[in-house]
Amino acid sequence: MNNSGDAAEQIVRMSLEGVQMAAKITGDGAERLAKILILALKDTSKSKGKASLSKLLKSNKPIKVFELKDKDLKKFCEAAKQYGVLYHVLKDKGANNGKCDIMVRAEDASKVNRNQSLHVANNNTVNDRASITKSIRRESWPMWTLFIVTGLATGPIEAHFIAMPLICDIFDLDIPFMVGYIVMGIVGILSGVFISHFAQEKYQSADKGWPWLLLFLCVPLLAFAATAVLTAAIALVVGILYIALFVVVLVIGGAIAAACCGGG
Repeated sequence: MNNSGDAAEQIVRMSLEGVQMAAKITGDGAERLAKILILALKDTSKSKGKASLSKLLKSNKPIKVFELKDKDLKKFCEAAKQYGVLYHVLKDKGANNGKCDIMVRAEDASKVNRNQSLHVANNNTVNDRASITKSIRRESWPMWTLFIVTGLATGPIEAHFIAMPLICDIFDLDIPFMVGYIVMGIVGILSGVFISHFAQEKYQSADKGWPWLLLFLCVPLLAFAATAVLTAAIALVVGILYIALFVVVLVIGGAIAAACCGGG
């Protein structure tokens, strides 16, 4: 039995054997005991099986990366759960080589190597989060490409029909539309990058990644929202500056008027 399973069994045994003692605890003591048991059980309940990348990296411990054939993935998942191995599947959605990468904690690597049902090849140790994130980004290139191109294509369209007419009307300015095209293109690209960054892990871990690609429809919406917020912020700043200028003029005018009246 693995360490996490032993810990869970001990916690349950302690809770059963100590019922009489726990019954005598009241107030803060009882609440503290309950919190300790709940947190302990929560921690052990997610110590094996498929996990998100954030869960796997939560302990900031080294990560082992193994190569596995797609046909053996189901068998690996079943065995990993049996042997108490926490893992994350990393698959290049744009490649069709029949292989995927399995990420496990370095402390579980011995279980993977020891059990034939978990046997995989080409293991490497990854010690920093940046390397793992870079690897995920590289293998999620279809999502990144689609979202960035969508932002670049829809940005100028939004600028022509929505953003520029709105901004010119609010601020009563005559801004060249080319400036709007460039700015909104950049905003669109940043929107695509933003959504890709937060969706790439789900895209990687999903059995079918294509539904996550439909998030490209959110790219122009995010670009429009960002432009609206930016426009509102600029309008607010301009309004505050006008009010501040008006107050300064009133103060200076009052001071001049007072000086003239006093001198007269």
